[in-house]
Amino acid sequence: MIIAYLFACAAPPPQAPENLEDLCKFIFARIDAEDEGELQAGLVNLYDWLNTDDNLDQTAEGYQVYPIEQAAVDNLDDVTRIIGEKQMGAAVAFTHNFDIIDVASASFVQYWPTVSGSDYEIYERDFTQDASCILEKTCIWNEYDNYSISSWAGLVTVESDLHGQVRWVSTDYGDMLVQRTWMKTPAIITPESLGIRVDAQYFVSVIIPYQDNKSIRANATWIETEYGALPVSEDWAKSQIVSTMVKQEEAIEIWLTDEGY
Repeated sequence: MIIAYLFACAAPPPQAPENLEDLCKFIFARIDAEDEGELQAGLVNLYDWLNTDDNLDQTAEGYQVYPIEQAAVDNLDDVTRIIGEKQMGAAVAFTHNFDIIDVASASFVQYWPTVSGSDYEIYERDFTQDASCILEKTCIWNEYDNYSISSWAGLVTVESDLHGQVRWVSTDYGDMLVQRTWMKTPAIITPESLGIRVDAQYFVSVIIPYQDNKSIRANATWIETEYGALPVSEDWAKSQIVSTMVKQEEAIEIWLTDEGY
């Protein structure tokens, strides 16, 4: 079958360098720390790593990363989470021709279906404080809930409910904006007969000041999923996670350009 061939034949992304992978996990686990010293150190180390040799260019192509540690998800909220064997992860860094504020606005303040051009039946995002306070730096911390119903490849409908946090952190390289999200409950996938599951997703993003008023958005995500009856290879699934992350960053860049930012 042609569809089986398309789903199965894909090279996996290369394994991420250990220091990049460790830094992504380190930052995810510490975004809400009262003492931001360790978080600052992690962000500075991430900046240094991305700006060493050709690391930034290599990361733009995307890497796969090993599962996140159990300790990093134990205290996100009052839900008990267990890291499963099916977890897959990826990391991507994208250089934007726009500053941190513009990229942040497009990433999680503007209406995402419009920015991304994605097909959503419902998309709702509710901040605990007005979202503009992050963009105006009148607050250094904000949180939000995000509920959505979307279509995946025209085959299934995905209903998901996640929680997000964003935080400004001052570093020796300027202010950086850190974002962390996680699914509050497993996604609801229809039709159920396909046996597809998305039990968890964790995401961390750092928007970093870069040369000439540009910015770097470095992202990592970890997803626990099973594809059920679909003829999907693990290599294909990993490559699709990277591809989706890159396409999202490209959509942000296109939207900001089209809107004249």
